[in-house]
Amino acid sequence: MIDKSPIGNTQFPEDCDGTQGNLPVEAGNCSVIHTCDICPKVIFESEKALERHIEIRHKSLMEGINFLLGKEHSDFTIELSDEKRAALGAKAFDVAKKRDAGHGMLECASIARQQLQRIVDVWHPGAEVFIFGSSLVMSSWDGKSDIDFAVVDPHAYVQRKWPPEEKNAVRELTDLCKSAGFKVSSLECVDTARVPIVKHKTLQDSLLNTVANTKPAEKARRSICLTYRSEKVKTTEALRAWLEKETETATIEEIIDEGQCNATVTFTTSTNAMVAMIKVNNGQKRRLNEYFSARIMDERFPPEAHCIDFDLCLRQFGIRNSEYLRKLHTLYDNSPFLRSGAVVLKEWSKLWGLNNSFMGFLTSYAINIMWIFFLVKRDVIPYASPYDTPENPREALREPTYVPILPQSAGSSEVQIKMGSLLADFFKFYATEFDWEKNVVSLNRPGITTKKSIGWTSENEIKLSRQSKNVQYVVCIEDPYEPNLNLGRHLGVCKARKIKAEFRRAALSVINDNADECIMFTSKYKKQVQVPIKEPPREIFEEVQKVVYDSFGSTGAQFTPDSLRQMLIESCPNAFQALSNYWNWKILVRRLGLRQVGDQIHKRACFDFLSEKLRGKPAFKVPVQGSPIKAVGRDTIDDCAVAPVCTPNIVKASFTPFSPLSRQHSCGFQRLHSHSLGNVLKMLRFTRI
Repeated sequence: MIDKSPIGNTQFPEDCDGTQGNLPVEAGNCSVIHTCDICPKVIFESEKALERHIEIRHKSLMEGINFLLGKEHSDFTIELSDEKRAALGAKAFDVAKKRDAGHGMLECASIARQQLQRIVDVWHPGAEVFIFGSSLVMSSWDGKSDIDFAVVDPHAYVQRKWPPEEKNAVRELTDLCKSAGFKVSSLECVDTARVPIVKHKTLQDSLLNTVANTKPAEKARRSICLTYRSEKVKTTEALRAWLEKETETATIEEIIDEGQCNATVTFTTSTNAMVAMIKVNNGQKRRLNEYFSARIMDERFPPEAHCIDFDLCLRQFGIRNSEYLRKLHTLYDNSPFLRSGAVVLKEWSKLWGLNNSFMGFLTSYAINIMWIFFLVKRDVIPYASPYDTPENPREALREPTYVPILPQSAGSSEVQIKMGSLLADFFKFYATEFDWEKNVVSLNRPGITTKKSIGWTSENEIKLSRQSKNVQYVVCIEDPYEPNLNLGRHLGVCKARKIKAEFRRAALSVINDNADECIMFTSKYKKQVQVPIKEPPREIFEEVQKVVYDSFGSTGAQFTPDSLRQMLIESCPNAFQALSNYWNWKILVRRLGLRQVGDQIHKRACFDFLSEKLRGKPAFKVPVQGSPIKAVGRDTIDDCAVAPVCTPNIVKASFTPFSPLSRQHSCGFQRLHSHSLGNVLKMLRFTRI
């Protein structure tokens, strides 16, 4: 059976069952294993078999990509007029200017670093917090993107004693962040990644919406609410003395007694307020017969570190990488080409799916390396060895100094023409000139670096790793510092073709479209080529449902995948064939409330619920005058009744305030809003399949 569900030319499916029609082979049966980077757990014994699989299985996906890759080189050699180059350059400068939120926003990031430093001081007094990534490289911040922080002890690093055991470290730092007032729902301890991190995702849209300059907001940001029960603390003066002793600082500005052992304490700075919360909450464990608890006074105006999205790691490589790129951008940026071009290419790569590490594509760092490599090859900037940047983080900047992305020279026509020429040439370079089959994008050495010279060949690829450490050398971008690290290691045949096709798409758009319609700045064409994934007619799906539920419910029969497929072919051949045109076998089994374990088909926990719902019976009763969560749960079931399958998105949409019945249960929605979607599904008695 072939999956024929339509997929847009620029989207990759998240799940694809590629076992049909291709029998897996053992790794020892052939010298080189070929894998499809879209279909999991499928291998091929020859490159020809892999190409046949891609042609059949992913025909709709690869059709547009193959069309772009089949373009002649002559299509990319058309010269641009000076007017068009100037228009492209002016548009690029306009995009870059919008990503520069000014000195004040970068100052907020610096304050957030200082607040995280106080958290780290409690965990490891000798460690320091560094800002790295695009904020350091660009010496500016837009106030919306996340900020990368690294925690490093320079003294321990010199002695080769850093980092510590990272999994335990990020767990301890996550707990300390909670004691500093960070919401549990906004923190995530990612301890299973290649680089363990503490991830913070704020619930606000952006820092611009939360950082206000009004006096009430500024005062609220440096105030905390304190709840205490102690025989020693009876008056505000006693509370002030206790706080100054506990926090080892005398920065209290005002204490207001709220009654019933509650007080509002205002400090001189928001950083001091956060330190007080850490000291009070973290020290509760060693207190006997006393209770002290501190929290943020106003959730609308928390300290600066609470208002930004950030990733916090314990690796030093990011600091050195960013310091190297920062020096390139600042030392050779006499004209505003480097940083403006990097900002535009970052936006373009995210817009068209190239910059998406979660789906196994590239990162902003890799795109930046490609931009610098291109400028070196075109002699726009001289080559600078990355090894000239000191390894010791003690010599690196803790936080960047603000430098405007656009100097005054960006308004001249000559500079705009040059900017437009460089961006157009960048896409042409990687679309037609650079040899992806033989060469490596590398700043580690001057000249050309070949795959063979550093051993990045197909014979040395790592595939089918149980620890998800697969490495492929189809697209090769060498990291300047981490040894033997390919930044394009997750790109297989299909994803690599998409990368190359997008460079060609952009190069053709630069030639054929005006600046406002160029896909370097807009996703207009992307929206046109996306094809929505269609759902099958409900009556067809219910016909198959009824056959399956009758077979499992009445007879209690046990099925294997082959016997279940044969039963569907005999009982409802037309409906089963129609569903096969929309879903592959793996998805169909899930939609029916079943799961395949080995050679057996088992019922999921939601099977009985779906079966009773098909027959018009309520799965469970919820009283009209019930708890808010139950009321919203009833509303969710009503909203989901119109869909063939209850998906998480449908559930999520059903308990938003825009749902007609949920407007009557706003208190229930507020309770649900503080939970993750997984917890909401459990509370509503749904099972995610």
